[in-house]
Amino acid sequence: MYRKLFRASKHMPTANRSEFVRRQTRREFTKNRDVADPKEVQELLNLAEFQLESVEVQATHLNTIFETPGYHNDKIRGE
Repeated sequence: MYRKLFRASKHMPTANRSEFVRRQTRREFTKNRDVADPKEVQELLNLAEFQLESVEVQATHLNTIFETPGYHNDKIRGE
């Protein structure tokens, strides 16, 4: 799941958003690294799956916005 979230972060339209996703992923996995209860682990995996879907939807949506001519200033993307 960790790798999936990191890979999904690469699809964000800006480096700032990609880094935010990676930072949050690291923080959550580090915070919960010692969880041993199988039920709690499953809940955390379910939450991570939801977050992954959220990142993928956000990436798709934001890339569409950034690709729409005139919708967003190209300087924000570093172009």
